[in-house]
Amino acid sequence: MDKNSKLPTKIIDGRNAIDSLIYGESESKIVSSLSDKISMYINSIKTLEDKSVRQFKDSISQIISQSKTEQIKKYGLKGFGVNDRRKVRSLLNKCRSIGLYLAPYGEVENFIPIKVRKENWLSPALGRISKGRIPKSSTAFMTDIDQSVRF
Repeated sequence: MDKNSKLPTKIIDGRNAIDSLIYGESESKIVSSLSDKISMYINSIKTLEDKSVRQFKDSISQIISQSKTEQIKKYGLKGFGVNDRRKVRSLLNKCRSIGLYLAPYGEVENFIPIKVRKENWLSPALGRISKGRIPKSSTAFMTDIDQSVRF
């Protein structure tokens, strides 16, 4: 059996390990935690007459922005601690070895940072790509992909 035949299993194991790094707990604890948050939101809605809609939205946004998932979406690899980042890089490298390229930037808008709303990001991003005005880290990532698909 060659080493690549076990790669999909290693990638799935790596993905589960990353999940554990992000959430730090078992699936049942995650479900319980989500249930508690939903209850908190429902209670907030019940007391909405005491607050403005803006205050309600702000409190929900604050809770969401503090989650580890949001930090990873916003900062990509930098959203992980140093030791955890090594594990994530290892998974990314395993994926890359079979031609699966996962951008380490978090959300796609972080690939080419532009200060516009998400829904308006694509056109200016393509404009920057066409002019060669993209971050070095993004250039390196695209070069890796380009070199892997050339014959």
